[in-house]
Parts: sequence; C-alpha cells; structure tokens
Amino acid sequence: MQPQAGRAEKRRAGTCAWHPQERAVLDCARCGAAMCPDCVQTIRGRDLCVDCAHAWRRSRLMAAGVSLMLFVALGLVGVIVLMSTFRTEKHQDQLAITERQVAADPENDVLRMQYVSLLSTAERWEEAISELGRVIQRNPKNQLLYERMVRLCMRARRFEEGAPNQVGIQGMGASLTLLNEIGIDVVAERVRANCHVLEEGMQDMGWTLISPRDEQHASGIVVFEHPEKSPEAIVQALSRESILCSTRRGFLRMAPHFYQSTDEMRRVVGEVAKL
Repeated sequence: MQPQAGRAEKRRAGTCAWHPQERAVLDCARCGAAMCPDCVQTIRGRDLCVDCAHAWRRSRLMAAGVSLMLFVALGLVGVIVLMSTFRTEKHQDQLAITERQVAADPENDVLRMQYVSLLSTAERWEEAISELGRVIQRNPKNQLLYERMVRLCMRARRFEEGAPNQVGIQGMGASLTLLNEIGIDVVAERVRANCHVLEEGMQDMGWTLISPRDEQHASGIVVFEHPEKSPEAIVQALSRESILCSTRRGFLRMAPHFYQSTDEMRRVVGEVAKL
C-alpha cells in the first residue's frame, strides 16, 4: 500500500503518510515514514510500515525458496549417486553370477551372449575410469577396473596416484641388490676412505673442516670452508672441470660415494689447489 498520491505534500506535520487524517505515532525503522497506529507492523522487534513489512516478507520468502531449491537439488544428487552405486554393484553381482553359470555350462549360447553383453558394459566403464588406477580403491589388490568408482578408499589413500611408481620401485630394488652384492660394510669403508682423502687434502691447503671426523659421527658428507673465497665461486669453478659439488649455509659440500676411486679424490684436491 503506497501513500496517497498528491496528498503527501499537503499532509499536516505529524500525520500518517498513508492516512493523512490520522496522527502519526511512530516512524518506520527502515524508510523513516510517519505511521499511525493502524500502519505500524512490528517484525522481530522493529516497527515497520506496510510497504517495508511486505518487502521484508517477500525477501524472506525468496530466501526460503532458494534454500528449498538447493535442498531438493542436493537430495536429487544424493539419490542419483545412490542409484548409480546400487546399479553398478548389481551389475557386478550379475556379471559374477553369469560368469559362474557360463563356466558350469559353456555350451549354453544364451548365457554366453548374456555374459558378453555384461562384459561389454564393464569394458566401457573401464575405459571411462582407467586413469584413476587401482591404488585409490578400498581393495588395491582388485584388478577389476569396473569396481573402482564405487569402492574408493575411505581414507586419504583415495587421493594418491592411480598406480604405484613401478619405475622407482624397480630402480630402488636394483640399487638395493647391488649394495647387498657388494656388502654394506665394504660400501661404508670405501666412502670413508674417499672422504678421508678429501679431508686430508683440504686441511693441508688451509681449509677449515666443518663436518665431524670421529668414527661415531662421521658420514659420507664432507663440509669445508675456505678462509677467503666464497663457496659459490668455488662450485662454479669446479663445475667447469666436471666436478660437481654444492653449497650449504655458506659452506662447500662434497659427498663422494663408493663407486668413485681414490685417484678421482686426488684429482678433486688438485683442482681445488689451482683455485
């Protein structure tokens, strides 16, 4: 209900905007219009005029309608997911039953055609979800691709890569086999011998040894400090001679391994002496 047109300018001060003949008792908390007692509508502790009250109710109805639509949409999505899961599991059970029936009666052409039809559907599912891999499902040992989508692992494993890192696994296996063939004690002894050549050579040239040398704390990593030159410049100079090392917190780091010879360690010391 709008104020009477053409009469708003003529209404007396302190009169209702909708009923000029009535005395105003309150102003609308939203638009500030003067209201008589008949026009006052109290909503949630606020005194509103007729128009503001209608607008508030319309907004609440629209919000309720949107919420209802979202609720219905989520419900439909849930129903579709449940129906799809039920249908998929039912298909799997039917495929397993038919497979056993065909195995028991291989001459039955009807069963064979039914099995081929079910298997064709499973192959289409396999093509659609083959990128997911088998690691993320509840039973990683399961090789049936059409079971992956409906039986994902409930823990964080469902977000891992689709298949194990077979290249890395094979490489690690070959490395461990090689280490075991040589012997861990032989490897450790060779590493410490190479480190000892570097330590002695660097200290003879006035370098400061940072890494520990006692047998209890020594490792295959040797860390030095030059009294004047920066480690970055030394790394660049050695890299030009095909000697690879790195810097760590302002120090020069070298990590010789068992497959490197003592002559190679002496060559490193000789190249460092030229810097």
